[in-house]
Amino acid sequence: MNTRNFERRKMLRGAGVLGAGVVAGLAPRAAQARERDCTHGIEGTWLILVQPGGAPQSAAYEVLNLYTVGGGVAGASANDPATGSSAYGAWRKTENRQFQITFVAFTFDRVTGQTTGRLKVQARATLSDDDRTLSGPARVSIYSTSGSLIVQVPTAFSGTRIAVEPV
Repeated sequence: MNTRNFERRKMLRGAGVLGAGVVAGLAPRAAQARERDCTHGIEGTWLILVQPGGAPQSAAYEVLNLYTVGGGVAGASANDPATGSSAYGAWRKTENRQFQITFVAFTFDRVTGQTTGRLKVQARATLSDDDRTLSGPARVSIYSTSGSLIVQVPTAFSGTRIAVEPV
């Protein structure tokens, strides 16, 4: 075995030990977060059906939202990806099984690809007793690139937690 291969293996072994140490260091934080909230809470990934107010049932669309420990939100819509970006924001618990959520995405012109503004969602979610579903009202606001409000649409939503499924 030449010296170069030996050094490479030594570095890879060291990186593996370092990686295991980082994971081990994060595990107590995750355990502490679970101990603070004995329920699963809103954290996790949800498949959500959004129904715009006053629109026909056919106008409903799906979104995927990820709620992180510490209050982060990331989401993506099943709408045409040429019209909007992924959404990012924050959530906080307000009462037992109640959460306030706000997230923002960029909007685009479908033809030119130019930014047309922002979409902001403000929602109040209620988590079911079994932690498997959530629902509530929301308000979707569309803003121009200058920040002027173009339209607000009241909506309702209901979602199901995505759970690990065995193979």
